Amino acid sequence: MSDYSLDIQGNITLSDYSIIEDYMRIVGNRDKITISLQDKSPEEMEMICEILNRDNFEIKSAGGCQDGKLFIEAFKKN
Repeated sequence: MSDYSLDIQGNITLSDYSIIEDYMRIVGNRDKITISLQDKSPEEMEMICEILNRDNFEIKSAGGCQDGKLFIEAFKKN
């Protein structure tokens, strides 16, 4: 089982969502990913969660704020 992390800062554009989705494809079964979103809105976090759900991830937690960052922790399902 591998651990991946993705730290997203700045504005997220439509093309960025495509890049994020491409990154999700390298995560293998039962691997963990932690995504941090710097100063992002709940709507942007929701969009990332939708990408994860669509790509067969189980979201363990989403939200929480630490130092201005929102966090999403997810595992790739078998």
